[in-house]
Amino acid sequence: MFTEGYQSNLGGFDQYDGFWRTIDAVSVGGVEDVDDTTVDVSLTYRTDGSTQSETRRIYLEPTDDGFLITADERV
Repeated sequence: MFTEGYQSNLGGFDQYDGFWRTIDAVSVGGVEDVDDTTVDVSLTYRTDGSTQSETRRIYLEPTDDGFLITADERV
């Protein structure tokens, strides 16, 4: 679930979907709180038999129903 601004930054659904169509699987290695609205997530992507790992910092916006992602970056 993304904020409207973040959806625009991603280039829209087609670009977002295009990226994920290149990924065969993703696993979460761990999540670490940075503060009340920021988390670092360790991810491993599998594509065509190879793997790539990275940590993404995800910025969140609280809502009545939970949180929306406002931005992310590689750390």
